[in-house]
Amino acid sequence: MSELDLSKLRFRWIAASDVDECYSIERLSYPADEAASLQSLRYRQGNAGDYFLGAYSSSGQILGFVCGTLCKKFDHDTMSVHDSMAHILAIHSVVITPEARRKGIANAMLCSYIRHMTYDSQYSHVTELMLICKQNLLRFYIGCGFVVTGLSDISHGATPWIECEMDLCERRKPKFWVVDAFTETTGGGNPAAVVITVNKTLYENRQWSQTVAAEFNLSETVFVSERESIDNDNESGFQEEKDFDLKYFSPTVEIQFCGHATLAAAYTLFVKSYVDTKKRIIFHISNMSPLIATMSQGKIVLDFPLQRPRHIDDLDRLKKLEDWIEACAGVPKQDILRICDTEIKDLLVEISIDAFRKIEPKFSVMKRGDVGRGIIIACAGDVRNKSMAGIPNEADFSSRFFAPGVGIDEDPVTGSAHCTLAPYFAERLHKTSLVAWQDSRRGGSMFIDVQKERNRVTITAAAVISSQGTLCI
Repeated sequence: MSELDLSKLRFRWIAASDVDECYSIERLSYPADEAASLQSLRYRQGNAGDYFLGAYSSSGQILGFVCGTLCKKFDHDTMSVHDSMAHILAIHSVVITPEARRKGIANAMLCSYIRHMTYDSQYSHVTELMLICKQNLLRFYIGCGFVVTGLSDISHGATPWIECEMDLCERRKPKFWVVDAFTETTGGGNPAAVVITVNKTLYENRQWSQTVAAEFNLSETVFVSERESIDNDNESGFQEEKDFDLKYFSPTVEIQFCGHATLAAAYTLFVKSYVDTKKRIIFHISNMSPLIATMSQGKIVLDFPLQRPRHIDDLDRLKKLEDWIEACAGVPKQDILRICDTEIKDLLVEISIDAFRKIEPKFSVMKRGDVGRGIIIACAGDVRNKSMAGIPNEADFSSRFFAPGVGIDEDPVTGSAHCTLAPYFAERLHKTSLVAWQDSRRGGSMFIDVQKERNRVTITAAAVISSQGTLCI
């Protein structure tokens, strides 16, 4: 068993032909006066096969199983039969072969079982999971989400049992977190609401998403839904990566992409144990190639496409833009070093560091400019006061981002803008590893690695959760 490849572990519903093997595992897992009989296991598979899940190795060997029956009341008599119209799922066995124990298989198997009972529409009538266990397994079941209710009245074998339950109605409600991205301090960085739901019907309801985003009234709310196989044949819980769908909403419209909300989503998935911190997250976003997120030393690492800026050579257009920049940001023409177009329809304007410190945005004038999404104003160097406490790394460049094209006067911290800023300053400063500071009122920083050969930019940044709860919408 030491050679067991956990990445190829599979979960699927137990077939009648596998019940005898399940009985052998049951006998090895419980004392004789507590183990289910072969007749009982055959009854459960025949009458409640949709509640009888097995863990299989890549060679097809059964490594363990979970089984249960439905009942209207959790007691000894009702547990012995299956009532398909009942709402309580009584879990009878959670067992693993002796040689496969202490490898995380039982946890992955039971969590997979719980996900099916919670989110698959065919189990929507099931409102509670209940089981009894011995004291030595309490930590295991609590770790899987069960709550201890006390000593059980059920008599089964010679020693007493402890009763545990899980409220599936509460579990089905979408959870939310408000996350400050690009900062280690609440109140800094750029806030985004993160809503996680595995209910695909709810996730795909855009009217519901828009209502939720309007309720949060933050610049962006990101909705997250895990991609999973319905039949579980490709789901092991031990893969090196997990896939999630993402979509983004402002309070008024759906938007194509948001960098800081993506960072917030990845941070939430890792720190709230939706994904093991040693694994990768693959984000799937409409009309975009997949994005990869990992965690390193408590920070999120995002892998983005590199977006090269294009220097504007049209002299007439340059003059008009210089006049507009001077009018809307208070930057004298002699302090404008370069103006570039970007692939995401922003203007990138490099100015001197002295002029940067004196920027005076006039948003009414800015909104009349001929820009797509917004204007990035940047300078080489760190504009922060060096006497300020809490500056761990000096920035190679500083920036501000104004987005009149999407109704945002100034964005606190903008991940997508740095996909253009990074290659620009990598060439300008002759270095590929950079520290960036966005100088908004909230402010935020990030570490950037420009990988020209891959045409990618990796952004490493911190985040912090400021609030969390359950949606009632």
